[in-house]
Amino acid sequence: LRQNRAASISWGSMRTHLAKTRHVALVHGLLGWGPGQLVLPSGAVSYWETAVDSRTDTSGLTVLEAGVGPISSQHDRACELYAQLRGCRTDYGEEHSALHGHERWGPDFTGRGLHPDWCAEQPIHLVGHSAGGNTSRTLQRLLADDFWSEGTESNWVTSVTCLASPLNGSPAVYMFGCDEATGLFRWPRMLNVFSRLLPRNWILEHWGLSDTDVAYPSRLRSSGIFAGTDNLAYDLSIQGCSRINYSGFLDDFLSTYYLSCVAKCTAPGTSCSNCATPSRDCRSFFLPSCRYMCSRRVRIKHRNHSTDADHRLHQEFYRPDLDLDWCHNDGLVPIASQRYPIGGSHSIGGELSSEQPEQGRWYYTNATDLAGVQPNLSWDHADFTVLRSPLLSLAFPANSSICRFLRCGRKGSLAPARAPLKDAELNTNEKSDPDADAESGGTVTRCMQRSFYERLYRHLSGLS
Repeated sequence: LRQNRAASISWGSMRTHLAKTRHVALVHGLLGWGPGQLVLPSGAVSYWETAVDSRTDTSGLTVLEAGVGPISSQHDRACELYAQLRGCRTDYGEEHSALHGHERWGPDFTGRGLHPDWCAEQPIHLVGHSAGGNTSRTLQRLLADDFWSEGTESNWVTSVTCLASPLNGSPAVYMFGCDEATGLFRWPRMLNVFSRLLPRNWILEHWGLSDTDVAYPSRLRSSGIFAGTDNLAYDLSIQGCSRINYSGFLDDFLSTYYLSCVAKCTAPGTSCSNCATPSRDCRSFFLPSCRYMCSRRVRIKHRNHSTDADHRLHQEFYRPDLDLDWCHNDGLVPIASQRYPIGGSHSIGGELSSEQPEQGRWYYTNATDLAGVQPNLSWDHADFTVLRSPLLSLAFPANSSICRFLRCGRKGSLAPARAPLKDAELNTNEKSDPDADAESGGTVTRCMQRSFYERLYRHLSGLS
């Protein structure tokens, strides 16, 4: 990542005329939740923090907060997102449901649509965090195919913005239980830990599973959700993402703007064996997966057979200029996977500038650049959401069972948990010692996060 462009981008010079697209839908990632789907003793928790705060300037956009299956496949999540926006019953498709062995129909949002007038004349912006990026891309593909036979088209979506999204998959999934040779998920017991710590709505009724069933690995196995590829764990693997990127299924559309916001909480490595290392401010929960990717090249075990897509995938991954960027990461996703999809016919526009971007091309920018803060700031995978707040520290303290499990016997002590989110003054003109900044970086405050979303909304409001 280039670290010297924060001052060169003049976000205020972006066009701010009123565009016809007045709605933006936020799509959460793996293990995320929608409004009212996660309730703690202190009350309901919003996943999106300042992105949906009433004090955040949305530049006239109406912000919609969606809730889809936290571990469901990208296809199923996209179907749930469509139904939630339009206000109808979720239809996963007869052929798809029969192929993967679950019910065709899901949650019913009839009369509760977030944007019931959604159409080509009233399109939307889609903003996806983490897995929500490919969920948004999948939804646009299904719209283009008129999957629900309702006259939908790809131009129902004006833009797709991906926040720290594993567009090409993440090696971290192999640490969390996916098989390196196939990408299939093998450790349903992992969900037992999360379900007990964060009681919530799992939206797995089409698999015959209730919210309480998720706490029992035997019930997860018998349901069949992890027996194949129709789940989010596989869709986040390198195999799962390469399948959709190289097959042309998730092609880009000439009428749509594409933007990726890249996060990073690593620094250059101190030895030839490690090309990257976690930054001082890397959150304790992310340290195991961050180290795992820092010290390890992307390697996929060869299967008994190989396809052209496999060959292209390996050639792309071992390009020298991309190798280092598969080590640098935000705690869960390498920056090479965050920038743009690899493979297929994707058109790359490069780093976003103050000029109007072109439709049908992928642009990317550092999260710190868009927020207008110092480029050496450590911005990790959770800094886009409420998980930057004390919620993560309370749910997953450094000595918790999940953190001990993730350490997997690795040596070394964990860094202290990062400070809770607070409303600190955002002063981008404050001068500091650059060497000190490079060493410590600093942490993201609520004010910085709010600045990020306000600038993002300003950018989206100028697209037409």
